[in-house]
Amino acid sequence: MDFTLQVQRIAGATVVELSGEFDIYSAPRFKEMIAAYVDGGDRTFVVCLERVSYVDSSALGAVLAMKHKIEGAAGSLSLVTNQVRTLHLLDIAGINRIIPTFTSRQQALHALAPPATV
Repeated sequence: MDFTLQVQRIAGATVVELSGEFDIYSAPRFKEMIAAYVDGGDRTFVVCLERVSYVDSSALGAVLAMKHKIEGAAGSLSLVTNQVRTLHLLDIAGINRIIPTFTSRQQALHALAPPATV
């Protein structure tokens, strides 16, 4: 399955929707795209992995590299997936302990919202 990236801005966040195989061949494209948005001034990223059919260690390395780049620019990165297989992989690799991981885009965007004032 071909790898695609779609980017949209929602509620002040850059939401990146990935689909297809996220692997050694597509990881460089992901890194280049995220780096370009960081260099362009974007700071808050939500990466949706719900439509990703396969994830390998190169993809995990790309996510970690982008986490460091984004945090180096005083930004934040969150992941979204509801796929048991991907959640399990993120757990085994320990990524879900260092990058906030949500099971829906709405949860991730809600977590970014400033708290309501009384």
